[in-house]
Amino acid sequence: MDTTVQEKAIAFPTDARLYHKSRRALVKLAKVMNIDLRQNYERTGRKVFIKQGRYASAGQYNRAKKATKKLKTMLGCVIRDIERKCSNPEALLVKALNTARKIFSQKRNDKNKVYSVFYPGTSFLLSAFLG
Repeated sequence: MDTTVQEKAIAFPTDARLYHKSRRALVKLAKVMNIDLRQNYERTGRKVFIKQGRYASAGQYNRAKKATKKLKTMLGCVIRDIERKCSNPEALLVKALNTARKIFSQKRNDKNKVYSVFYPGTSFLLSAFLG
């Protein structure tokens, strides 16, 4: 089977999907580790992410850029909230926070960017903590 035409799970480094996926993973890990977040942006984050995709496909690039900026802001708020509430996080949370910080701070022309996000062990961690 030739895999040259298959879709790859790689996104543009400043893409809205990276911000959204990182925020969702951090919220899920914080919930499992009983870190009470001030705000997790579950509903608003999903709505803004969907709107961003619609704006971009409709050619409304300024609106899409604003929505991407909102997603980035939400990610930054969740990162800072977890850092405030958890003084010594566990290893998986530290790894997720480092990846999220790298995604949050990367620019278009940086070297060693994060293109795709996958948090291994989150399902294992959920099953270990919950039962």
